[in-house]
Amino acid sequence: MAIDKKRVEEFEKQYKDTIFSKIGEVGSKQFEIISQMTTNATNLGQSQVNIPNASTTLNNKLAELSHVFKKAGISMFSKELEDLDIVSSSFLGDAIIDDLMDELAKSLDKLGEYSKTIGNVSKQRDERLLALQNVSPIRKFFSRIRAFFVPVQPIDLSLTEEEQNTLDSSLQGYKDIDSKIWNYNLEDNIVQALVKEIAGSQIIGNFASIHKHSASTVPGLLEERVIPDLKKLGLEHLVPKLQEALVEEYKKDLPDPEMYQVKDEDMHLYVPDFSRKPEEPHKVTEEELQDILQAQESIKSSKKTLRSIKREKLLGGLGLKSFEAVDLSVSASQRKDTIDVISTELSQEQLNDKEKSDKSVEKDDEIMID
Repeated sequence: MAIDKKRVEEFEKQYKDTIFSKIGEVGSKQFEIISQMTTNATNLGQSQVNIPNASTTLNNKLAELSHVFKKAGISMFSKELEDLDIVSSSFLGDAIIDDLMDELAKSLDKLGEYSKTIGNVSKQRDERLLALQNVSPIRKFFSRIRAFFVPVQPIDLSLTEEEQNTLDSSLQGYKDIDSKIWNYNLEDNIVQALVKEIAGSQIIGNFASIHKHSASTVPGLLEERVIPDLKKLGLEHLVPKLQEALVEEYKKDLPDPEMYQVKDEDMHLYVPDFSRKPEEPHKVTEEELQDILQAQESIKSSKKTLRSIKREKLLGGLGLKSFEAVDLSVSASQRKDTIDVISTELSQEQLNDKEKSDKSVEKDDEIMID
């Protein structure tokens, strides 16, 4: 049963509000820092300082990626689970958004480092200026007299080459992250995002789990929530690469071989066997089908023969006619098995008859005693 469209829209609205609200908070902080840094850089003599806002870049990137998902017929922000009658977030979408949000957090840290770098360079320049001002009155007097006779070059307070390189290097770290967000694409980045989403650690209360998903649950997770959407996005060819990356990640959990040797039958607890493909169901050939039908017919004939022999036994025991019936009902290769079954059945009946006879004698003895 299809899920009501309104439920899906309400879920996506709430989900998007949460995500873009977080991006907006980071964007406001970055805007304040960038404004101040631009002013400080100008005061230091840097005339052309272009500092992008990584939050704006991320907003644009999410809009671009969501369009790619929509074009493939799926949503980056929701997933309809009709069997459970619920709407959840898209596993691939979560992986991508979390990956990009991590990059945004790194950009904020880099911007903070750049701010400190500008502060340090500005402080060094102020110290140089202060050192020039703090000279003795006599030295100032002779400097003024000397200036009448010898032209004095103005004091250069511009940034030194070392200071300029320090500022450029610090700002470049931030720009590199902004560029990484801008150039983010599914072909090159979806695998790393999924590995982080599947095998990354998570905090549960006061404890940190090793992985978000244990190794034993990963194959099912891929089949149900990852591979189907990768196929729709035309990225099915990335599945082997994803599997290899996950295997390498889970291999890190293997104990030290010098301390403990992992047995082959326990390896799946650490590393999922993604390379093993599910076995295809065996296709019964025409010859095998005829053998099966013949075997079923033989069983039916054997049962009829057994019932006939039981009746003969009650009348006067097992005769030649019974064995002739066996020859007609089964092939030569099956004759012995059929006779064994008949003998077992007869032996059991004889045992039952003996028990009945013994009980009858005991009863007659009791009557005689009375």
